[in-house]
Amino acid sequence: MAKKSPFKELTTGMLALSAGSTIISSIGGKKQRRSARASQREALAFQKEQQAILEQQKDEYRALQFTNPYEGMQNPFEDIRVATGAADFQAQQGAQQRANILGSLRGAAGSSGIAGLAQTLANQGALQAQKYQLI
Repeated sequence: MAKKSPFKELTTGMLALSAGSTIISSIGGKKQRRSARASQREALAFQKEQQAILEQQKDEYRALQFTNPYEGMQNPFEDIRVATGAADFQAQQGAQQRANILGSLRGAAGSSGIAGLAQTLANQGALQAQKYQLI
């Protein structure tokens, strides 16, 4: 009488276990596919609904009538002019005053001091010119 091999029984059991595992995973895969399809249908339905709402809002916007509330109004300040003669005169007076001061101090300050004085006067003139431009 021949002995039964224990490996033969073990191999048969493993084949049965493997087949059962394949069947279970196949069932799980079908459930996942079914669930994914249902989710996809819901997403498409939601997208179509949102698109319909958007189109309705676009139609409402296109139907709006816009009017200009200021059409035909007169602007009384449209042709107004600004007199700049006084500001120009003031700027000329300041430049002349600085030139007079520089001329009178030319002999008293010497050659080294005159450069510093000239720079100071130039800076003051630039500030004053800026002030008159803002007027």
